[in-house]
Amino acid sequence: MFIINKTVKKLSQLLMLIGSISIIISFSLSNINQYSDKEIHSAVIEIEQKNQEQHKNNDILRTKELTSCDTINNFTVKEKVIQRINNRYDSIYRTIIYQSVIDLEKKFEFHLTEHEIDQCTSYKKIEEKTIHYFHSKANRPWTSLLFNNYFFLGISVFAVFFIALQYVSEAAWSIVLKRIPEAVISFLPITGIIMLIIMFSAAMHFGGNHIYHWMADGIMDKFLLDDSGNQILDEKGNPILNSGYDKIIAGKEAFLNISFFLIRSIIYILGWIYFGRKLKQLSLSEDKHGGISYYNKGIKTSSWFIVFFAVTSSVASWDWIMSIDTHWFSTLFGWYIFSEWAAIGFATILLITLYLKRLGYLNHVNDSHVHDLGKWVFAFSLVWTYMWFSQFMLIWYSNIPEEVTYFNARIEPETGYRFLFWFSMIINFVVPLLLLMSRDAKRHNGKLIFVCIIILIGHWINSFLLVAPGTLFAHGNIGFLEIGTGLGYFGLFMYVVFNSLKKVPLEVKHHPFLEESKHLHT
Repeated sequence: MFIINKTVKKLSQLLMLIGSISIIISFSLSNINQYSDKEIHSAVIEIEQKNQEQHKNNDILRTKELTSCDTINNFTVKEKVIQRINNRYDSIYRTIIYQSVIDLEKKFEFHLTEHEIDQCTSYKKIEEKTIHYFHSKANRPWTSLLFNNYFFLGISVFAVFFIALQYVSEAAWSIVLKRIPEAVISFLPITGIIMLIIMFSAAMHFGGNHIYHWMADGIMDKFLLDDSGNQILDEKGNPILNSGYDKIIAGKEAFLNISFFLIRSIIYILGWIYFGRKLKQLSLSEDKHGGISYYNKGIKTSSWFIVFFAVTSSVASWDWIMSIDTHWFSTLFGWYIFSEWAAIGFATILLITLYLKRLGYLNHVNDSHVHDLGKWVFAFSLVWTYMWFSQFMLIWYSNIPEEVTYFNARIEPETGYRFLFWFSMIINFVVPLLLLMSRDAKRHNGKLIFVCIIILIGHWINSFLLVAPGTLFAHGNIGFLEIGTGLGYFGLFMYVVFNSLKKVPLEVKHHPFLEESKHLHT
């Protein structure tokens, strides 16, 4: 039986404490000097009204000067003079707008980036950028929770897929280390419940959760509605157009509606948890009672799970991640997410295997088992890179505006994500490629540990990039709060998985392929 090392137990508790403190601080900071959309709208209207007289005088002066140009006979000279007049008064208008931004920043005690200020060409833009800022401030703790939870949820649900794959393919090599993915499955209910909490809070805008823009009130309503859902009419009896209406998002309403979204999320989580627990129960029952019947039930359960997972893993990635950038879509996205889950899932299973081997457990796991796990880590690192490149290259090459916006938000210098974008791709591809190419490298424990840690860090950064640019805009960064939350998840993961390992024997019994697995040689 596995016994948890006291140092590891204390470390996991310390990391959980750090994570808890990070989450508390993150939510506390997000609520300081926070303002609602209505308060921002009222403040911008107030500033616009204050400047109304100045704008009116400038318009009068512009009109007078432009009228005086009528006396100029030379067409070329006239055009140049008109252009100079317009440029001068446009500059004056920009100065007033810039001063309005400064006044608003003083009022609400916040700061926009220089690029955002340059984009404030009207009062509507000022309001939009200010709302983005305060939404990103409120979204920061939710963003940190979402991408960290997504990362560990991916590892947990992949463990179910790993076991199911061994059943349906009638694989023998992995039987002696089957207890490890079964222990990882124990973390799935925790990440699943947290994911549902995030989704429900987003639907109700609880705690300032504005992660999903398509959930904004009235965004799919072409006309303004009152509290009863009836159209608001103007003086002539015509419905009033809704300035916040988004035609593209409204076109996706059949799929992207809150009720259907939440129902799907519940189905994903409950389905994955059910199949994970079922496969664990069949495995433990096989240990106790023996016989081929439990193995056959495992094949049937795994077959149903793989069909279920093939659909739900892709659709969940569309719901939870891709819908953050609602105007954008990719037909490769489901495969892209699966390849990431596989890379970090295999890396996690390999790291735990090597850790247990170092402690003297898993005596039947030999270099060939480690080699096979190393091959899977290497293979799915390349598969992920292929998916990454295919998605990026096709969108970059076609250069269609509605498609490139996703990558522009991640590689444009002013957004602040460019370094992380290229850095995560390089380390997730180059490090495994260079260090795990040879057969000997896949049997070298030191290299395997190093590469797996780098892969987990690299994909953790990539998980941040999947979420943050669409929720935090230009105000996202990886700081203490994001790292602290990640460490908290890691500590909780260690605590749950190792506690699961100590409750059952690490040695598998009565499996029909057990002897073949024990004598694996490649």
